[in-house]
Amino acid sequence: MNGFNAQINSEIYKRLVEISDLKNLAATAKYRSLRAEELARISEMESKITRKQVKAALEAGDQLEEVKMLRVDPQTGETFDTAADMFAAYQRRTKEKIDKMQAQILREVHVDDYGAVPDGVTDSTEAFKKALGNGNVKVNMSAGTYRVNEIDMPSNSILAGQGIDVTNIKLLDDAPVASFVVTNADQVSGKSENIHLYDFTADWNASRYPVEGRPSAAGGYKSSGIVFAGAKFCSATRVKAKDCLLHCFDITAGNAERVYFYDGDKVMDVNPLSKNPSEYIMLTDCIADGHGDDGFTTHHSNYLFIEGCFSTGATNYIDVGHKNSNGFEMDDGSRFVFVSRCVSKENTRGYEVKGHEYSLAGANIHFTDCIDIGSVIAFNFRHMGHYGSEGQEPSLSAKDINVSNCVSLFPQRRSWGGDTDPRALFVSSYMGVNIQGFEAIGDGAFDGEFVIEFARESGQYNLSNVIVRGFTKATYDLMVRGGGRRVDSVNVSNFIARDSAKNGIYVGGSGLENAHLVNIQLHGRDVAGSVGITLANNQTSVLLAYADRYAKAGSIAGELINDFPNLLRQNTKISSGAGIPRGSNTSLISTSGGATTTEDGFNNVGIGSSGGPHVSGSNSFVLGTSQGSRATGDRSGVIGSQNSRAQGTASLVFASGSVLNNENYCISMGAGNGDPSTRNAKIKMYTAQGNLRYTGTSEGGSTFSDYAEYFESHDGQKIDTGYLVSLVGNKIKKADKGEIIIGAISETAGTVLGSAAFAWQDRYLKNEFGGYIYEKQIMKEYDLDEDGNQLDTYKEVLIDMPKENPAYNPQREYEPREERDEWHIVGLVGQVHVRIDNTVQAGDQISAIGGIATKDDNGQFIVMNITTPFNPDKGYGVAVVFIR
Repeated sequence: MNGFNAQINSEIYKRLVEISDLKNLAATAKYRSLRAEELARISEMESKITRKQVKAALEAGDQLEEVKMLRVDPQTGETFDTAADMFAAYQRRTKEKIDKMQAQILREVHVDDYGAVPDGVTDSTEAFKKALGNGNVKVNMSAGTYRVNEIDMPSNSILAGQGIDVTNIKLLDDAPVASFVVTNADQVSGKSENIHLYDFTADWNASRYPVEGRPSAAGGYKSSGIVFAGAKFCSATRVKAKDCLLHCFDITAGNAERVYFYDGDKVMDVNPLSKNPSEYIMLTDCIADGHGDDGFTTHHSNYLFIEGCFSTGATNYIDVGHKNSNGFEMDDGSRFVFVSRCVSKENTRGYEVKGHEYSLAGANIHFTDCIDIGSVIAFNFRHMGHYGSEGQEPSLSAKDINVSNCVSLFPQRRSWGGDTDPRALFVSSYMGVNIQGFEAIGDGAFDGEFVIEFARESGQYNLSNVIVRGFTKATYDLMVRGGGRRVDSVNVSNFIARDSAKNGIYVGGSGLENAHLVNIQLHGRDVAGSVGITLANNQTSVLLAYADRYAKAGSIAGELINDFPNLLRQNTKISSGAGIPRGSNTSLISTSGGATTTEDGFNNVGIGSSGGPHVSGSNSFVLGTSQGSRATGDRSGVIGSQNSRAQGTASLVFASGSVLNNENYCISMGAGNGDPSTRNAKIKMYTAQGNLRYTGTSEGGSTFSDYAEYFESHDGQKIDTGYLVSLVGNKIKKADKGEIIIGAISETAGTVLGSAAFAWQDRYLKNEFGGYIYEKQIMKEYDLDEDGNQLDTYKEVLIDMPKENPAYNPQREYEPREERDEWHIVGLVGQVHVRIDNTVQAGDQISAIGGIATKDDNGQFIVMNITTPFNPDKGYGVAVVFIR
């Protein structure tokens, strides 16, 4: 162009250069933002170059060949009749490029420039529609109130006001009941994204309807304030939604009908894209104030973040009798929702995770640093219709909730909550709930039965670092239910209750297993009949529990106690080396060398044993053993022994070495070398027969020095100690001169036979020689369940037992011989203390007169020594006589 500048009007040339430079700039700034005034300046300058001006310039220079080149398009090579035609075509093409580029570059506009008026009266719906266009725009708003039917946000758009309650968007009084205040326009394709809302209030204007005659919500997620449906990467920051017929904020899966979908309960970790979930949505510093159903709610969506938000104003607009206006609700099919630093105030439920019976439950939900003030139930997690009642199945989808450092302040019954009982925390139907750090503070307005309750087909709960106080009208601070509303696998630790419910903690009921209470501190209010910790059965482990200012510290299976003990129900290993306690209710305490128990055993224990002790069967033990002693029979044990085995049912090995006891109902003792053997036994006691066998001697360590048997007096009267006696048939009387003396009534017998101490002497049949008649009898060894409870099934063990006399009556009360006056212990052999008269001296032979010994040179027995000289007042002395 510089080659012919002298022939062209300088002013036109100057403008052409400026236009060319600006157009080149626009062409190279594909993703750079052009200010609106720059685009306007291009248009203004182009309009000044008229066809007439260009023609005049050409006529002035028509002798120059170079000027003819102005008729040729430099990009396409096309030749035009005139340069003006070429420039006009070039201008159109450039404008098309700029318009296309402008559509890709963020625009920032003001809705007022499109006709919106924030006067609280004018319908500004069309102005918002024009300002938003097809997106790629930031639309600013003034202070004041805009009235609309609904604002539909396209992708890549921002709507920004001047602040909450400064800029207001309010539905028109005649807006359809199905309207939203603000929502994403495309709720079907799954491509709605990058929509951001800032600094305004969205007023659904439910109060436009009279109280009587207010319509119900339009169904689905319609009739809500701020809605993201099938949207991605969207946010609302410092936005308030108020006076909404249904929800203030709703993040949900989108569809053309704008309804929630329910396709039954199933196992599912993340909702599939085919359901068009909303994902990656963030609500920050937002307020919900006045909601017919929920302030903030989510449905069938994933990866959602709600932070620093406030919800209040439950109204129950949704329908008459509705009682579920919640502050924050993670509803059907919500997954991976993170709620942090939020406040709920005076709602029916402050924070709820739930699912309807015919839908997926919300799951993978996280609450951090949240507080509820004055709602009926502060935190409530449940899957409706999956409570374990008749015909109800446990939930497949209700899983995984985490609560950290959250607070319930003053939960209480509310009129809008209907008959909902107040709770600080209520969990049911869910598996995997982890609560770390929870504080519940109540006052006299709370009239619920339980402050915290776990119930109804649920389990795998961890409740830790909890403080409860001030619930003086409650029955229990913590209820963990069994029975028909049971839970399973509950861990409660670091739990403090102070000046609160009448009773502290209740755990138990049928079906409740694997409950653990650790580091429990309960401080009651000295209420009559109160109990600190109540365990309905013996299935709960308790460690380091303390309860004071209750009438009783605890109750275990109905038994009241003053101090709560440590209870360890599960397998336990304490101060032991290698080895694992296997089976059920098995313990290894101070063992070494790889102590073992078997998986199919239960109620087994190894204590103070080394060398790899082993216990199997059930209810068996090793105690103080070494060199791998083993107890393998049911109810068997090895005590204080080395390298010994107890293999029979109810068999014991005691203080032995290398002894094998393979007999049932037998105690064996002995010592030997080599492998355990029955030949190393030296003493055996057969408990079923009452027999004792031993290979050594029996010595009495006391001064008792005679052998005696029981005899009955012939007249049924008592005979005092020291009288010599003779026989009258098989009974005795005081001996007289000329009668054969069999012995004396003794108190110094080292061995006494014939006592019949346990039962009637003829309970068992005897043969003609007086020996017992034995028979094989079946002993029923009843099976036990893993908790040690007796089952109806059993195994049979054959034992040699004395045959019982058919005449024996077990119902008749039996009095042992030692307690009956007519039965006497008669010393028959040995040194016996005998009554003597004044004729007897040491070394004399004696006979008897009236049972008293007298000197007789032909007498039966010899006096060894006199211990008490004859006393005339008593009428006898006492001598030691050797009887044989």
